[in-house]
Amino acid sequence: MAEKTDNNNCSICLNDFTEPKTIECGHEFCVKCLEDYVSKVGKDNRFPCPLCREDVTIPDGGIDTLPSSISGVNTENEPIKSPSPNCEACKKNAKSKFHCLDCKKCLCASCKTPHDSFFSDHRVSELAHSRNTADGSRPFCYRHKTEILEFYCKDCCQIICKECQISDHKGHDTPEINQYGKEALTELTNLKIEFEKKITEQTNYVDDVNKKISALNTSVVTSCAEIDQQVKTICEAVTRKGSEFKLYIQNAHEKEERKMKRIVESSKNFIDELEESVDNINTILKVDSMYDVLDVLPTIKRQQGENEARELIKLYEVSSKVHLGEINTSTLDEMIGRIEITRNKELTHTFKHSEVTRDWRFSPVYKVEDRLWHFKVYQSLRGRPIQCRLTLGMMVYGENLISGKTKVTIKLINNTDVTKTVDYTPQPTTTLFATEFIWNDVCFMRHLSPAGFVNNDQFTVQATLVVTDIKT
Repeated sequence: MAEKTDNNNCSICLNDFTEPKTIECGHEFCVKCLEDYVSKVGKDNRFPCPLCREDVTIPDGGIDTLPSSISGVNTENEPIKSPSPNCEACKKNAKSKFHCLDCKKCLCASCKTPHDSFFSDHRVSELAHSRNTADGSRPFCYRHKTEILEFYCKDCCQIICKECQISDHKGHDTPEINQYGKEALTELTNLKIEFEKKITEQTNYVDDVNKKISALNTSVVTSCAEIDQQVKTICEAVTRKGSEFKLYIQNAHEKEERKMKRIVESSKNFIDELEESVDNINTILKVDSMYDVLDVLPTIKRQQGENEARELIKLYEVSSKVHLGEINTSTLDEMIGRIEITRNKELTHTFKHSEVTRDWRFSPVYKVEDRLWHFKVYQSLRGRPIQCRLTLGMMVYGENLISGKTKVTIKLINNTDVTKTVDYTPQPTTTLFATEFIWNDVCFMRHLSPAGFVNNDQFTVQATLVVTDIKT
């Protein structure tokens, strides 16, 4: 295929026009050149434009019945656009800045607004971009200077020419750009949707963390108020001790707040990055440039992979609690009370009743800040006659876990009557690398379904984790 030439030459034979004909997209060719071209590539009464590849319908009377043009002027439609055309919609001789790919007209900024109102489904792009994509000025291969980039290698994620296809991409999946374009647009649009979902997820996550911060601050205020009231009933001698207790609470909570705020700041930065990516995608989708879409698509896909790898850290519900003591000037600590910095987190998992066997079955791992937790379940054989009983458990991984600070309450949720939900707080069993909280013989396996614990072959287990630091 020939390179683009000026408007006085046919782009197929590169000579002066001979009986030029104008096709639907506005490009013109010699009638003989066009007939020879259509005889080779035409199919089902249609053919792609030799320049822009737009699908063109052959008129009932054949190529000869196409509109004729003289000296670069379409005698039946509009003049062919000059490098810097005036607006074709108004009489103000204003310089055009936009080009409608459907109307094939150049528009100034003032005329674009009413045009978009009446023709909201038309494709309008900036004129500079339009000249590069819609009027036949297609990019050429940097290696094969006379070959147009008209294929896309899906294996290498590259736009290539025919020579590249034959030499370097043999055996690769290399559809034509005009064939792969819709798929690429769909993929990029789907990626945009995933980015928007991630933005929503991160926004909700930030809101949740902010609520935790608010509850944390409320807890600080409440605890400090209780301490103040208690200190008032004592004497001046315990004021200094009371201040020490308050400082401990505030330092502990400030530490938690700083940690949460760092998470909020990181999440907001991530949201900003996602929004910037979505804005870039929107800009590319608006200009309707397949080359821009295919150029940015690998980067967006790679960024989506990085997004999927980003985890949301589960946080404890942190609060403080003051256990007020009896007033006794000889023991100031006992008079003010005991302070607990408590972190709470509730986890829920659903097991399949039919899959519970005599071997432990584990849930996916739940990451709660710096610890990894999972549920476990199996059926044990007990009693005479021997019957299957349900055993539940929670396990947390980590070296040197101080089990005395951690309390786990396990619940077996009743689906039909919440008042019949059963729970238990087992004692921990600690090893070097993990701590287990096992609830043996929860109930007979055969009683689960009749008692309302099983619904559609599923039963739900809930665990409340409470990690407490105590100041005495």
